[in-house]
Amino acid sequence: MHDAEESVPEMQGVRRPRVWPVLAIAAALALAAAYVVPRGIEARNTLAIKDDPARLATRALDGKFNAHVAARGIKQALANNDADLANSFVELADARHVPID
Repeated sequence: MHDAEESVPEMQGVRRPRVWPVLAIAAALALAAAYVVPRGIEARNTLAIKDDPARLATRALDGKFNAHVAARGIKQALANNDADLANSFVELADARHVPID
C-alpha cells in the first residue's frame, strides 16, 4: 500500500491559476459597460425620433427646463423688450407644469 502512495508523482512546477487579473478585467469591463450602455440607449432613442421635431424638442427640454431657467429667460426677454419671447417662456412653463413667479 505504501508503494502506491509513493508512486504518485509530486505536483512540483504546477502553477495555480491566477484569478485576480481576470477579476480586474471583469470589473473594468463592468465599469465600461455602466458608462457606455446608458449613452447607447439614449442615442438609440434619439435616432428613433429624429424625424419628429416636436418629440426632439420635448426630449431636449426634459430635465433641463425648470423654474430657474424659465425665470431667467423671462427676465432676459423683458430686458430686451421682447414681450413675445417672455410670453413664450410663460406658455412653455405652463404647458410643462413648471411653477413660475
